[in-house]
Amino acid sequence: PLMSLQVHELEGQGIDLELPTRRSFSDEHWLEATSDPNSTMTLLQKLRAETYPDEPVEVGYNFPAPRMFKSDAHAFCPYDHGTSSGNWCPPGNSIEEQLDELENMHSSTYFQRIEIGESQRYKRPIYAVRLGKITKDTDDPSPALFYIATQHAQEWLAAEIAMRLIHYTADEIRNNPSGDIATLLQDRTLVIVPVANPDGYQHSHENYPDNRTWRKNLRYNEDPGCEGHIGVDMNRNYQVAFGQPHSYPNCSSTQYHGPFPFSKSVGR
Repeated sequence: PLMSLQVHELEGQGIDLELPTRRSFSDEHWLEATSDPNSTMTLLQKLRAETYPDEPVEVGYNFPAPRMFKSDAHAFCPYDHGTSSGNWCPPGNSIEEQLDELENMHSSTYFQRIEIGESQRYKRPIYAVRLGKITKDTDDPSPALFYIATQHAQEWLAAEIAMRLIHYTADEIRNNPSGDIATLLQDRTLVIVPVANPDGYQHSHENYPDNRTWRKNLRYNEDPGCEGHIGVDMNRNYQVAFGQPHSYPNCSSTQYHGPFPFSKSVGR
């Protein structure tokens, strides 16, 4: 959990914090923790009361874990247009549809969606979003920060955080042009790939709950000895640490690294 000092530093940087409850404690542990006026739990409860004075302060023995980004986006949505997931993501809120909406809402002077490739099996587009300084000058020395999320299909939270970061940053640039984030990105670029493995990610949604834990991409393996097996762990197919622990040559493994580094074009 974030310590109270870090929480206040984040608030000071303009990052809104919500404090929903997630982790439960016994009554005894809760009373012990909240009896200390300087404990993290006590300070977080005070911070919540100060930040949201019109909302009731939650009581009981639930620890208020911070959520970093406030967003109206629905949570844990699938990738493809026109698809939805259970009761938590109604139609019209897929990753592609959210990106469509963001592109229509925001100026191309600071928001740009780029198709950087496609998935190997179903040829789904893989998108990157550029935020901040937008330039076509390939020799521009301005710094850029690159985030790539959801290489593992089952890690829905990675896509959720990436999309919330895109929503939050774009809204800050538009609505608070003199704020810290907009000022910082005047001469810098933030590049975010919210879903690097769209085939596997969509598969984990469409086959919920049977394939909820599907990890790899969906490419048919033609590697020697791997006929009939599907998928490579994209995060184990890089040059760095190829074949190291938690990376396996067995093509039936969920952590199959492929026959050689960058053997799958998606990684390249």
